[in-house]
Amino acid sequence: MNEIVLAKAQALFTGIIDGLPNVPDELKQRDKREPGRDRKILYENKLARALYKRFKAQRDKLEYTLQLWYPQRMKSEPPTDDIFTDAESEAEIIKILLLSYGHGVQLFEDEILIGLDYTTFNKEAADWARVHSTRLFKLLDDTSRGAVRSAVSTFIETPGFTIGDVMEILTSQPGSVFNSARAKRTAITEITDAYAQAELDAGLELKKQFSDVRVIKTWFTNNDSMVCPICGPLNGVSVEVGTPFIGGNGGEYDAPPSHPNCRCWMSTRTDILGDKVLQNG
Repeated sequence: MNEIVLAKAQALFTGIIDGLPNVPDELKQRDKREPGRDRKILYENKLARALYKRFKAQRDKLEYTLQLWYPQRMKSEPPTDDIFTDAESEAEIIKILLLSYGHGVQLFEDEILIGLDYTTFNKEAADWARVHSTRLFKLLDDTSRGAVRSAVSTFIETPGFTIGDVMEILTSQPGSVFNSARAKRTAITEITDAYAQAELDAGLELKKQFSDVRVIKTWFTNNDSMVCPICGPLNGVSVEVGTPFIGGNGGEYDAPPSHPNCRCWMSTRTDILGDKVLQNG
């Protein structure tokens, strides 16, 4: 790939990861103090593999589509909408999200002093995993679809641009949509989200069943040099369930994550004595 084409290809993805701390993903480890850390890392790795499997399937379908379409090199985009569905990996992703949410509810149960009726949570977990995964797949695929269209347009318009160049853009360049770094980054974010959402839902259910008991949630960061300006001021901050946290950027967050690749976690528990100082209390 010549330098002009490479520069154009890299420009297609500028801004995808802007605003995140410039720290290699492999250095972003979960804090040893984090409850359920080992299980979270297990699910995180499983989810990263499932996501990468999905990205790879999409990449392979795209390459096959381009090979069929390439001999004519028509001045119109090849049909690529069908490449984004992969039922096998999607089922695995939903399963991992469901297990993560369930474990998050278990961690909540271990923290509180009041017994809670958990009979509704199997349905809650299934509903959350279904709705959340649908939203996740749409978000991922919309981003991938845009990148694919841009790369294919460059392929159509640029003499000498090959199918191999398209695959390199979408797989090997910074911000590529079909690579393992994106899978890992997404997995970290989604496992953070699943556990935090489980804590949040369980806390709201506890508040519903025991309306006279104050239920609080506390945000925790790794409290290290890699923590971002949004999450840093939230370390150790507590608010009542139903009240948002105020991040370092002034934004409101019900729970982590506040951004992609967020490693924060949340703990929800009762405050029977009512003596906990709250951010908005």
